[in-house]
Amino acid sequence: MQRDRHGDDQDPAKPVIAVGHDRPETFEVPAHSHYRAQLVYASEGVMRVRTESATWIVPPQQAVWVPPGIIHSVINESSVAFRTLYLHPNISLDLHRECCVVNVPSLLKELILSVSNKEQEFSPVFQARLMNLIPELLARLEPEPLQLPLPGDRRLKMICDALMENPGDERTLKDWTISVGASERTLERHFRNELGMSFRKWRQHLRLLSAVKLLSDGMQVTSVAYELGYASPSAFIAMFRDKIGHPPKRYLQIQSA
Repeated sequence: MQRDRHGDDQDPAKPVIAVGHDRPETFEVPAHSHYRAQLVYASEGVMRVRTESATWIVPPQQAVWVPPGIIHSVINESSVAFRTLYLHPNISLDLHRECCVVNVPSLLKELILSVSNKEQEFSPVFQARLMNLIPELLARLEPEPLQLPLPGDRRLKMICDALMENPGDERTLKDWTISVGASERTLERHFRNELGMSFRKWRQHLRLLSAVKLLSDGMQVTSVAYELGYASPSAFIAMFRDKIGHPPKRYLQIQSA
């Protein structure tokens, strides 16, 4: 398993370690874990963070919180300006106990950009003050409902992997029965038992995450609706508002504020 010297740094005198570098498109960090907690963030571009049980799509307005010891991989959905934080367990254990997506407000974003900029020179005292603010800001963030559970069952995995490659795929669960070798009733039961939701709900949630990525990439709402298999933009907007609480354009305005 890949190791990371920053994530595995056990020195308590360095409560927060900031790392910044740019990554080309299609870059992937394979499955690994850290001694420290990690805030996976990119100020530009879109990433996908994946564990054995779930996946998250992360646009620039958001980040994924990964507690210590969680095995995860990071895949670029585009070229990214990677800016990440590693927090020592002494200051991270009282924060979120599970992987989750959090919004990155303007103040936290500017802090991350400042402390991860190698060309930015601060006095040690001022640098320490900036670092001490970060855990306080992270503790105030509420998780967003943008987690997609992943199956362990081989048959469900075939379906879910295909849909993640093409979220606009309109095949019903019945259409999948021959190719995966299970009845519609069996597949639906496994979706509910293993993933906690129906096939239709899982696909809808996948499309929601995909919509966040496409909108963040600058795609127009109408184009996103048809790309994801919706019959009309109004149907897509209604789904987005129901799940997120705001229509797509308003959501982007809030995230970029």
